[in-house]
Amino acid sequence: MRAAAPLPLAEWGIHPSVNVVRVAIRGRPGPGALGSSCSLCSAVARCRRRVVHGLLIVCVGLCAGQAAGQANQAGADGPDGGDVVSFDGQTLVLASQGANDNEQVLEFIPKGEKLDRWTRLASVRVYDKSQDPKALAGGLVKQVKMVYPQAPCALMEHAATGASIVDFVVGPADGSMVEFNIFKYSRMDDGRVVAEQYAIRRTGDVRGFLARELKPLRERLLPLMAEEGLRLGEAAEAAPAN
Repeated sequence: MRAAAPLPLAEWGIHPSVNVVRVAIRGRPGPGALGSSCSLCSAVARCRRRVVHGLLIVCVGLCAGQAAGQANQAGADGPDGGDVVSFDGQTLVLASQGANDNEQVLEFIPKGEKLDRWTRLASVRVYDKSQDPKALAGGLVKQVKMVYPQAPCALMEHAATGASIVDFVVGPADGSMVEFNIFKYSRMDDGRVVAEQYAIRRTGDVRGFLARELKPLRERLLPLMAEEGLRLGEAAEAAPAN
């Protein structure tokens, strides 16, 4: 993967030299959280019946959604058979699914959006039992720092569950777009490893988003991902204020 020009975050009040920060997020997993019960195993199994097997290249940051969509891409016209996921008061619908020898991937975006033009994206990636959540999280950090050397990127551990959480901010050097990503790696009841991703993409007033919205958004979403995670098969009851 060719390295991209760094996002000039320093001038927007975000220090670009953040590398890897290890902290403990304290708390207990919420009821019904993805990966904390066998509900995820059955939900993935239902979706797996329709997975298209083929080459699946997984990228991070600005490539999220586009590469996986090559396996079986569609627009998010609405749930067909209940293929939805909810997080932070948002309901996203299944837009892409694929698998290879290493992982199964399901991607969700808001209804009416497309994988090449989304504002929010959630994904569920399932790996076999031989994988290690911490190693996968560490590999993601290395990949982000390789492609976006100056991107703020943090690696955290949830004290109650041991789940590894990575979050980062990436975007092109011209400041035309920015993405805030959160990944959570944990082990399911059946022994397999699951990665839950939630990403927000902003265009237009990128500087305003970084200066005013990113910090409170991060403070809200990191504990929410750590303690509850994505809710596969559930629609959101209400959207948050921002």
